Amino acid sequence: MKTPLYDEHEKLDAKLVDFHGWMMPIQYPTGILKEHHAVRSNAGIFDVSHMGEILISGEGPSISLQKLCTNDISTIIIGKSVYTHILDEKGAIIDDTIIFRTRDDQYLMVPNAASIDKMHSWLNKNIDIGIEDLSNDYSCLAIQGPKSIDILSKIFGESIKDIGRFNFAYYKIMSVTSNNIDINTDIITPSNDIDFKTDDIITVSGTGYTGEEGMELIIKNEYAVPLWNLLFKIGTEDGLIPIGLGARDTLRLEMGYLLSGTDFTGSHSSLESNCSWVVKWDHDFIGKDVLIKQKEEKLHQRLVGIMLEGKAVARPGAKILAPIGITAPSQTDNRLPQETEGSPPQFDSPSLEVIGTVTSGNFSPTLEKAIALARIDRKYTKSGTELILQQGKRKFNGIVMRLPFIKK
Repeated sequence: MKTPLYDEHEKLDAKLVDFHGWMMPIQYPTGILKEHHAVRSNAGIFDVSHMGEILISGEGPSISLQKLCTNDISTIIIGKSVYTHILDEKGAIIDDTIIFRTRDDQYLMVPNAASIDKMHSWLNKNIDIGIEDLSNDYSCLAIQGPKSIDILSKIFGESIKDIGRFNFAYYKIMSVTSNNIDINTDIITPSNDIDFKTDDIITVSGTGYTGEEGMELIIKNEYAVPLWNLLFKIGTEDGLIPIGLGARDTLRLEMGYLLSGTDFTGSHSSLESNCSWVVKWDHDFIGKDVLIKQKEEKLHQRLVGIMLEGKAVARPGAKILAPIGITAPSQTDNRLPQETEGSPPQFDSPSLEVIGTVTSGNFSPTLEKAIALARIDRKYTKSGTELILQQGKRKFNGIVMRLPFIKK
C-alpha cells in the first residue's frame, strides 16, 4: 500500500521500504544521522499516514470503551487525548494507542499500522456501539522539533501555540491548489457541535513520537500533498527537512518509547513493558486480573534501557547474559552510570545465565553510543547493573540505564 504522499517521497529520492504492508521512506539522501539531529535541533516532518483512525460513537461510549483501556479515558474532556494500552484476556498488549475525545458521544482511536485490523476486530467483539474504520480516508503528518511550533504558527496563526500536550483543536481549510492550502487561522475548539469527519477541517494535536515539541496533523487524503508542500515552503528557512523511519526509530528509542511488533509482540503486558504508569487500577478492564497477579507476585520480567560499550549495535533477539550469583548495585542516583574505561566488566563467576532478550537496538546519534531496550529478570533491573549482550558469536558489554536515555 502507498500513502497519498508516496509520489512526494519519490521526488525527494527517498529510500522506500515495506513497513507492515506500507511503502514508507526509511531515509532521504540527507541520511539518518542528519535527519535525527535536525529533529533534535530544528524541525522535521514525518509522513505517518500508515497509522489508523477508528471512530467510536454512540450512547455512553466511555462506558463501553473504558473496559478495554488500561488508562482512564472516562474523565478526559472534549478536546483532550490520552495514551493507553489495549490488552487481551491474558493481559498481553494488543496495541498501544492514543484516544481523542471528539464529542461527548464520540472518541477517535489511532492504532498502529500493523494493528488496525485486529483493533477493529477487537472493538467489534467487545463493545456494542458504532465503530467506523476511517484509516483509508485520512493522512497524518507529524512536525517535530524545537522550531516546529514556530513553523506551524506561520500557517495556522499564533493560536496554535495554545494547543498543549495531548490537547487538540480544529482548523478550517479555506481553499486548496496542488501546491498550496489556505487555512483559516481562527482556532476551532472541539465541541458537540463539530463532527470530526467534516471535510474541510484539519485536526491538530499536541502529540508525537520523538520527545520533542511538535504537532500531528490529521487531514483528509486529498489535502495531504498540498499541506506537505506548504509546510516545506514555509519551514525550509527554519531547517525543516523530511524524516524517514530510520530516524524515527532512533528518536523514539532514545526516549524509551515502545515500538509495536518489536517491544511488545502479543505476549507482553504493560508491567513487563516499563509502562505501569499507563495502568489506572480504579476501573475494570480486560486483562486487569493478570496485571494484578503480576503486581502482587513480582515475578515478571521488566523492560529496561541498556547502554552498550562502543558503537556496535545489538539487534532484537540478542541474548542478555549475567554471571550466576551477580549482585546488582544497591542504588544509584545517576541517569548515566559512571563508565569504566578499558576492559569488559570483570565478574567473579565465569558461568553465565540468560536473563533476558533485546527488543530494540540502535545507535544513538545524540549520545554517540549504541543503546537498546531489553526485557530482563527483575533482580537485574537496577540502574548501573553491568550485563553482557550476545548476538550470535559476538558479545557486547552493557550497563542498565534509567529511561529515557536522554532527558527532555
